[in-house]
Amino acid sequence: MDFWPRDQRTKKSKSTSIRSKATANEQARCYPNLGHGLLGAATLSYDAGRLNWIFVSENIGSFDESLKKRFKLGKQIQVFPPTSSLPLEAPKTSIKQRAEQGANFLRTYLPDIEIPEQLIRDHLIEDNTRSKTLQNFDPYSGTLIEAFTLQRDKHTIYAAFPTGETKRDLSYASIVYSNPSEILLRPSGTHLRRFLTPIQQIVTSCNKNTEFEDTNVAIRTYTSTTLFNIKWNDSLYGPSLSQGATITRKDLNNETLVDMKYLCTRDQLLNVGDRGSVFMCNISDGTQNMPLYNQQQSLTSNGDHFWRLACGLNPADYFLMTTKNLVSMDLRTNNAVNFFSLPIGKHVLTSMENCRSDYLLPLCSTKEIIWMDTRFPRNPLLAYAHGRQFDRYLLSHTLGHSSDDLSTLLTSRNNSLITAYNINTSPEGPIRSVTSPYCLPSDYSMYQTDVGQRVIEFDNSAALLRISESEGIIYNELLFSGDVHETSYVFERTGAMTKLVEQFTNTKEDIDLFSRQEFSQVDLQAAYQAIFREYVDFTQEFEQQTAEAVDEILDCFPSCLINKEFPTEYFLTAYDLAFRAEEDNSHATTASYLTESLVRSKRSYNALKQGELSAKLIKAPSHLSLLPTFQKFDKDIFGDLSKMETYLRTFRLSDDIEHANKIREYEDESSRQLIMDLALSCDIFSETVVSRNGDGDQTLENLTEALSLGDEPPTIEFGFLKPLKPKDIYNRDGGDALLSTRFDMPMGVRLLLQGWDTSDPEEYKYQDPYNAISEPLLMKIKRSSSQSQPQIPNIQSQRPPLVLTSHATGFSEHGSFRRTVPKVQSQSQTPNLLPPDTVTESLPTMRPQYDSSQSQEVMGSTQVLPGPHGGRPIVKKKSPKKRLGGF
Repeated sequence: MDFWPRDQRTKKSKSTSIRSKATANEQARCYPNLGHGLLGAATLSYDAGRLNWIFVSENIGSFDESLKKRFKLGKQIQVFPPTSSLPLEAPKTSIKQRAEQGANFLRTYLPDIEIPEQLIRDHLIEDNTRSKTLQNFDPYSGTLIEAFTLQRDKHTIYAAFPTGETKRDLSYASIVYSNPSEILLRPSGTHLRRFLTPIQQIVTSCNKNTEFEDTNVAIRTYTSTTLFNIKWNDSLYGPSLSQGATITRKDLNNETLVDMKYLCTRDQLLNVGDRGSVFMCNISDGTQNMPLYNQQQSLTSNGDHFWRLACGLNPADYFLMTTKNLVSMDLRTNNAVNFFSLPIGKHVLTSMENCRSDYLLPLCSTKEIIWMDTRFPRNPLLAYAHGRQFDRYLLSHTLGHSSDDLSTLLTSRNNSLITAYNINTSPEGPIRSVTSPYCLPSDYSMYQTDVGQRVIEFDNSAALLRISESEGIIYNELLFSGDVHETSYVFERTGAMTKLVEQFTNTKEDIDLFSRQEFSQVDLQAAYQAIFREYVDFTQEFEQQTAEAVDEILDCFPSCLINKEFPTEYFLTAYDLAFRAEEDNSHATTASYLTESLVRSKRSYNALKQGELSAKLIKAPSHLSLLPTFQKFDKDIFGDLSKMETYLRTFRLSDDIEHANKIREYEDESSRQLIMDLALSCDIFSETVVSRNGDGDQTLENLTEALSLGDEPPTIEFGFLKPLKPKDIYNRDGGDALLSTRFDMPMGVRLLLQGWDTSDPEEYKYQDPYNAISEPLLMKIKRSSSQSQPQIPNIQSQRPPLVLTSHATGFSEHGSFRRTVPKVQSQSQTPNLLPPDTVTESLPTMRPQYDSSQSQEVMGSTQVLPGPHGGRPIVKKKSPKKRLGGF
């Protein structure tokens, strides 16, 4: 395989800054880097006796031929159902609130143990930080689905994956390719082994060169790693496990295992810890955990414990990857050779595949896909920028169309997007991009997350296996765009599998007793049935049985307020009177409208339309209609019942759609209830006459006191609403006694309330007393002083003198500025008994007097005055003269 022309000269950077070094490394890249719309590289090729230009991103063959080489997703089949409940959503409360809840819980259930709230908050902060970090990327999470074959049946591929609520059970499913036009899917209802902790990684040995031997599998859990040998069991008619060695953290120098890989020899398992140490476990001779590489100084993982392993083409070679570097290792000498490095920046390596038979090693980073030849270190063949967002779960899968054409699929656990890159690795020329990158459309949602993917190949068939917490195990076939052959799938389910599906179908979310109070699901179908069916049917039957009782209500309704046995101290609506007209409701309370009554029946509504429940029939001392008040809130409320019925029909369901007759009955019944509630609540009544001025003798007495020369205003009298005497806690006899009509008030309160004795609340208009000159008053002040003013006799009044502040200013002929003060009359103010117009006409006599020579309107002064809000203009300070110096 040839290389594209490149500049391999070494250039020394003169600058020592980090930014300059990053720019220098970017410029020193000597391999073709493709992107959307870029040529990448070009060279001259000798073809048929002539030199022609060829490009790295050039289609080979016709356009139709390139389309036939594209992959597409075919049928999607669920092989195994989901066996765990969906994960709970993260709590939306703050850390402080969660700490308080935890402290209250401990105080309630463990009162003898005192745990500080600050300690709980510190642990919650640490847990929250750790959870967010692992949510973005978990370096300890490995491949959770693997495929293997057995010597007994060469046409069957087995897929191993974890199941159960906590992912502790190792299960499998078989995919049979015995018939090219028919594929058999046979999941197993019994698991192979159950572990103590959840499974983190599954790795199987490669048996392509040893097809007559069994398969080894390694299962890594949270506590240990166990090695098994998989054999065919005739009694179970399926594979079975025989346990081998067990690797614990103690065997790895107290390091936590992050990745493992079987070498091509099948009996050698490589392990790498979270500090970068590599160990080898040899199953054949019993040698376990022999340290191979322990030079943490030469490599670094930026502290996130990211280390990955890959096998080389030679059984003695393997590769070790960190976030920025890739090294080639040799088992015979334990030497580490720097194979590839990323420049300084935020982008890191994410995954790598095993070396292929043509020495091709695909790599993947957060920025691009890189294809390398293992025979030429530090010289990538080609790189293609994928343009995805920063994702450390990116994983590449390379498939072979033929000996020269390859396709690399790019997947991620964070979404269901699949991107394909077709390349040509012909030995007669350099590597080339056959087609532009393309996406494989899927029935999955773009934001569907997975926990593992695995591409399987068998002869001319290929498929993508996904494992998801919400969908289970999904088999998605991979087809070429030009394929017209359709494959049928047969799903075989055993009795144990059917029982397992029923068990997990009824599985509910894992919610504890305390969370169940917040997250609960209730079926309200029975409540709706009782409200909309049983209740309506019962109401109709009840109305037919109580027809005579409605007639009695209509007879007692007009005189219900007068013929009451006990008086009522509050207002009553028309509905309250109709409710009390029933024989059993004579002692009703203010909350009676919440109870059932015959007034809500259909016969009562018909009587209301005929005027038999009209408010005009009620004989009451006091009556007030609230319909104008209701219309201010909603203008569509009418006093006419027929107009209200027409208006409420606009809210019915559309007539274009056929509805059941029961729905129309419910709509009519609801409209009648609303109209009746509004009609019977628009009028209020009282048993006592609401009087504002008391009796006639008292009114005359108040007028006499107002016109007298006394200094004190009269006492305050209350009308309908009367205050209660405050309860005396030191006196057992006193408390909540109704006061008499007259009540002693302070002098200030009586002076403020004195104006209400002669005014009408209906005609009252509010004016701001603190405003200097209101707009209506200003218009009257501007009237000419020559206008004749009516003479008003001075009358002694009990009101305090009216003081009018004036800010009007004028100018004399000589330009002098002066302020005029209005004349204030202390004993000749207009009393409250005079009409408002007379008071307004008398105000101009108090306005300021201006000079007769004044010919201009009143205007504000523009003179600059000293003070905090003014000042004279600041004179610019003279700049000092510059002195010239010199010799």
